[in-house]
Amino acid sequence: MDGWHPFAKANFASDAHVAWLGAHGGSEGAVICLGTGSIGYGRHEEKTIVLGGWGADISDEASASAIGREALRRSIWAWDGRAKPTSLTENVLAMFGGNPASMALDARKATPAEYAAFAPLVFQFGAQKDAIATSILQDAALHVVRMIDLFSELGIARIALMGGTAEAMKRWLPNEKRNRLCTPYGDGVDGAILLAKRSMS
Repeated sequence: MDGWHPFAKANFASDAHVAWLGAHGGSEGAVICLGTGSIGYGRHEEKTIVLGGWGADISDEASASAIGREALRRSIWAWDGRAKPTSLTENVLAMFGGNPASMALDARKATPAEYAAFAPLVFQFGAQKDAIATSILQDAALHVVRMIDLFSELGIARIALMGGTAEAMKRWLPNEKRNRLCTPYGDGVDGAILLAKRSMS
């Protein structure tokens, strides 16, 4: 592998580790990252704790991808009578010409990012108290709550919510859990800078 990059030295880390570095300045704490995927990542008493983050197929339950995929799934339920149609399901079906077969064909090749593109619509209708959007977001929030609780049980005092859907998800958390969250010191860019500085010391 010698010479495969032009740099004198390279240091590799996961995006969760970099987010944690930025959020806590390299000190003890945890982050729950919510974006296309989702993962909990923390450091406590020199140990690393990882919750989830195993990919869209079997994990990432609180992610935008999971939220978007669930919107499509429940729109199918509404179409065939297993759920009462709502504004969310009507809008999702309309994106596929009202044809669930077209939705199913697209879903077979959809990437996590393509599913995640439906998440803003779920948050939009959730804010309007759409029944199905509300149910989807409550389910996703429950996975965030479980991660907050586990980090707390492990004795981690600082827990930050980060990522593209973090702010939107906060309103779906119980007040008690929101109050457990701290404001991150910085973001992933700050974490990358800190990682670089540490690699040079």
